[in-house]
Amino acid sequence: MLRWSPADMRHLLLLLLIHGALSEQSADLDDFDDAIECSCNAASFGPDMMQGELKSPLHPNNYCDNNDCTYEIEPSPSTAIMLIMESFQTELRHDWLDVSQVYQSGNQLSDVRMMRLSGDDGSIDGKKFVTALGNGLRLHFHSDGSEHRWQGFRARFVRFNESSNYKPCPPVFYEAVSAPTQLTGPARSSGAAECFFMINATEKNTDAVKLTVQSVAFDAEVRVFETEDTDTLTRTTALQTFRGITFLLTRGEDKTIVSRGKSLLVVLIPIARPIFYINGGGTTSSYFRAEFSRVVSPCNCQKTPYTIDAETKTMTITTPGYPKDYCDNLNCQYNLEGSNVFTSGGTHSALKLTFDSFDMENNVDYMSLYDAREAPRLLMSYTGSMVSSAVFTFNFYKAQLQVHTDQSVVRKGFNATVEEIERDNNCKCPTRQPREYSGPDGKISFDMPSDPVGCNYVDCFWTIVDPAEEGDIKHRVVIEIEYRLFRQGEAIIIQNGANSIRNERTVSHEHKTLVAMPPLDGADTTKETVEYNAAGGLLIWFHSAWEISTPPPGQSTTAEPSTVRMFKLSYEWKKRCECGEQMLTAGVEWKTLTSPDYPHDYCHNLRCNYTVSAPDGHRVVVNVTHFETEINEDFVGMFDGQNIMAPRLQWASGLKYFDHLIHSEGQYMFIVFSTDVSISQPGFSLLYRAEALNPDTAKKEDAERKEAEEAKEEGKRGGSSWGVVLALLLAVAVVAAAVVLVQHRRGRLSLGPKADAFFGGGPHASDTIGFMNGGANHGYTRHFSAAPSEMSLANEDE
Repeated sequence: MLRWSPADMRHLLLLLLIHGALSEQSADLDDFDDAIECSCNAASFGPDMMQGELKSPLHPNNYCDNNDCTYEIEPSPSTAIMLIMESFQTELRHDWLDVSQVYQSGNQLSDVRMMRLSGDDGSIDGKKFVTALGNGLRLHFHSDGSEHRWQGFRARFVRFNESSNYKPCPPVFYEAVSAPTQLTGPARSSGAAECFFMINATEKNTDAVKLTVQSVAFDAEVRVFETEDTDTLTRTTALQTFRGITFLLTRGEDKTIVSRGKSLLVVLIPIARPIFYINGGGTTSSYFRAEFSRVVSPCNCQKTPYTIDAETKTMTITTPGYPKDYCDNLNCQYNLEGSNVFTSGGTHSALKLTFDSFDMENNVDYMSLYDAREAPRLLMSYTGSMVSSAVFTFNFYKAQLQVHTDQSVVRKGFNATVEEIERDNNCKCPTRQPREYSGPDGKISFDMPSDPVGCNYVDCFWTIVDPAEEGDIKHRVVIEIEYRLFRQGEAIIIQNGANSIRNERTVSHEHKTLVAMPPLDGADTTKETVEYNAAGGLLIWFHSAWEISTPPPGQSTTAEPSTVRMFKLSYEWKKRCECGEQMLTAGVEWKTLTSPDYPHDYCHNLRCNYTVSAPDGHRVVVNVTHFETEINEDFVGMFDGQNIMAPRLQWASGLKYFDHLIHSEGQYMFIVFSTDVSISQPGFSLLYRAEALNPDTAKKEDAERKEAEEAKEEGKRGGSSWGVVLALLLAVAVVAAAVVLVQHRRGRLSLGPKADAFFGGGPHASDTIGFMNGGANHGYTRHFSAAPSEMSLANEDE
């Protein structure tokens, strides 16, 4: 048996301490060595160094996180620089290498970034880039903080002079002026490489660059980039590309580009000369020829009002630069004004806006519509590639549009026609738009006739202010709406959220098809209930936009009887995220307990405690009918007592199905509902009641409960039986009316002058009820016609 003396133990402990210290020091040294290896091998190559090598940290091993390394190749007055990218491999879009050309500008050095390289598809390996004579290069390598499995880059450079086999590129930087300036590419040669040309127009903020490409050689390709593209993207998407092989074939196409920003980057890419060589556009010595000048930017917003022509009563408006993409950072205001020519005979002028096309970056770039009768008031905003309707009608002959774009993605924008239309005064929205409502509850009513002139084009708005804006209490709104709509192109949209925000969760009540019989008051409306969690208030929007078709001679232009579009809406704000009554009494009958706001998603950071008490001699019985919470994060606990210290009966989270009842042992059950700060779900719904502990009492109470439930069901069946009887009587009445109508039209029965006029007799010989969109007949059509006069005479003869 091995025995250790106290001295041996002390020596062993000392050795362990020394080993631990050395190990820790070794680990620190390893970390230090890694930090040294991961540091940038940034270098500055002076003008006397004719060649050199550049590479990312740790190359050819994988590079490290969070690198920002800069490499300088200083310019020399008598030489140019060729950079050869021997290998390149980075994480696409996350890690990159910027290559900039450095040039002398007055007494200081400036630079033009030629490209941003990123990716690992091998397309960059072997590429060559050449500077102008007297220019240098600056490279910047960047990696983010994620895990990397890419090698980075390795490149070499060589300086050369004009007598070399290599040819320098022309100067890289040009200043555009109002007079056209010629831009000529380098002479064609077997050693040509990619060349870059930056053209700036910097005199005013309203300036832009206009570039016209005049010729491109057959063995060349010219790409034109907005400078923003070189900042945010790899060099893959050009504003426009001109290829020598197609330049001759597209002489009729526009070869002119106007920048959206203050500069353009032109890139020349020589390509292998084919066996059958043809010059593009007549160039014999250089790869391309172009012309540039300074012009007013298409991104400028028009400052003067847009006044509609009094004769044509129409005009066209577009986003700046349309049909090409709109510009970054737009903040344009369109003040629209009609001539107000329709002011007599009970009519007024209104502005109708028709979108021929609309495409803006969704939820980032948008166009807002304002009522401008007095001070501009926001009605709604459009964004994305689609709009709710192709037509929008302002309530007055003055309106305002505002266009806002950010600094990133751009789209085509919109092209719209503004028309001044005549509307009957009965077609006006009831108040200044939008009408605002506030308070815990309220009612809104609206009706609009269809037959007066212009009532087919109407857009009216109401806003309901969220009480949550007055404090930290969260709310839910319950809306009950009764409405009547008739046409395709009519809708009532209830939008949850501020009217300046596009919200996809809208409820749209489209038109309803008429029943066969003419509608009767109170019998042709639809009712619906809508609930929302408050999100900045509500927007109620009544929209109508449909064409009146040209009727046959002698018929009404409305092609339907005079009808009234309407809705009646009541709303009530209810507090959200409240646990409700927490001291619950269980009886013989089942009662319901749900999570706050059920069946809508519950709130974050809830802690609800419910104590369910049964009478003496009883226990609590729970039947969970629905259970859905965030798994392992939001919980429901049930305890056999009055607090969480009692024995636990149930602890659940996630999506659960309960196929059993849960019983307490005594007369109390404690229920806890707890949620965290993240995902919400509908929560739970359960039934609870009291059950006697004495078996005989339990049987008796159970029988009484079942007897009461059967009595309720019998009452419902009796009520439904009466409903069936009434329905049968109504059906008999309808059939009888139809028989009477047929007999009347055959001339065998008269119902009196009032009934004759109602069913189609009298002075109106023909009446049609239908639904038309743009003149086409849709849906149900019912014809009511009087019998021809010849048939009437024949019946009299009989």
